[in-house]
Amino acid sequence: MLDADRWPWARFIGPFLVSAGGLVAAVGSWLNWFRIRRRLPGTPVEVVLSRGFANIDGKLTFVFAVIAVAAGVLIFYFSTRRSYLWLGVVALIAGLWIAGLSTFDAATPRDRYVDAAAAVATEQGVPREQAVTFFRQLVDTGVVTINLQLGIFLVIAGGIGVILGSVASILTRPAAQEEEPVAEEPEEEYDYLSDEAESVYEPE
Repeated sequence: MLDADRWPWARFIGPFLVSAGGLVAAVGSWLNWFRIRRRLPGTPVEVVLSRGFANIDGKLTFVFAVIAVAAGVLIFYFSTRRSYLWLGVVALIAGLWIAGLSTFDAATPRDRYVDAAAAVATEQGVPREQAVTFFRQLVDTGVVTINLQLGIFLVIAGGIGVILGSVASILTRPAAQEEEPVAEEPEEEYDYLSDEAESVYEPE
């Protein structure tokens, strides 16, 4: 654990990265993730932009991004050893989900398109296996191309920022303060025998 007492400013790096990363990820969740270009024989080129929030993964990354922002703000607010530790762990979990979901989608854009298109076709009565085979052929033959857009890169970057910030918060948490023992006040001894002797031999 870093000595945050020597560098007090270091304590603010972690919460700042958590809040900023969560904010970037939240914005990216609302932006476009994919650009789908489809050109069927004898038809004009059709371009569709897919927003992150339009699918379940985008909604999840937005929720975890909001959790990360809240965790970063609460770490700033409380600024205690316990808040740095436990809220840092919460932010770490949120960051892992944000980065993991967005990276998975960015690595498998074709599969995401095939699944989404097949789901729509299935709702219209087309057997799922037939729909998956059809749309996969469109992708494999180049009729449909999928390109990544700015939004998904922002979500990935925001998730990484949340992870780094949460680790920094845990490592720079304030040191435990040792409680000083309270000194007990000495009890005054009262000599009852001497008082009784003085009262007995007190001259009249």
